[in-house]
Amino acid sequence: MTNRYVEITREVGRFVHSRGLSASVYTQPYDVENEINGFFTYDRRIMKMTEARVRQVNQEVLAKANGTEVGRDELISLKVTTFGLTNRYLRHQDSVTRTDVVTNTSPDLLKQDSTFWARPGLANPSCLSFESRNFPGEYLRHANSVIRKDPNDGTAAFAGNATFCARPGLGATALESHDAPGDRSSGISTRTSTWPGRAAPTRGTPRRPSPRTPRGPRRSDGGAADSRCR
Repeated sequence: MTNRYVEITREVGRFVHSRGLSASVYTQPYDVENEINGFFTYDRRIMKMTEARVRQVNQEVLAKANGTEVGRDELISLKVTTFGLTNRYLRHQDSVTRTDVVTNTSPDLLKQDSTFWARPGLANPSCLSFESRNFPGEYLRHANSVIRKDPNDGTAAFAGNATFCARPGLGATALESHDAPGDRSSGISTRTSTWPGRAAPTRGTPRRPSPRTPRGPRRSDGGAADSRCR
């Protein structure tokens, strides 16, 4: 039962990022007659769930809502937040990133190019690194104020360039460069949304503005190309 509760509560966390969910209620604090999915037994004497796991998963959801966490080991996409351009997502091509329009009818290659695994940070496991969906072992990194996709060469310098730390943003999440804290040109800004046909989290857009990479407010978001992205 605890496993099921953790599963559905993590889904709540995904909805915080992908749908802008602001509240949820678990309506079964204790068993009632034939309803046996309560935290406690009918007589309120026995706690049926593992309390520590319940607390941990709810803290994860609160952290996502506060902008200090992004779903780890989940597939995400990084979305432009500028008004009128929110159908554009960060994608890699020839090792550099740009933004393209991505929809549910886009080619699979484009969807995969715009999908990344949120991994524990290479330089700091409490932060995040973003591994390419279709090029395993290659990560988003900053170099000369540009976001690139490069193979992990195992050096400390690469690990620092490819690690971003979640910070409270203007309503959700901002991802700050681990090795250049405070440098707005080396981080990633994020906002919650999904492109049509997706229900998985999409998050973020590079902060450095360019004609191909519009800059938007820091927020948080979700979804792209894999059967695990519902």
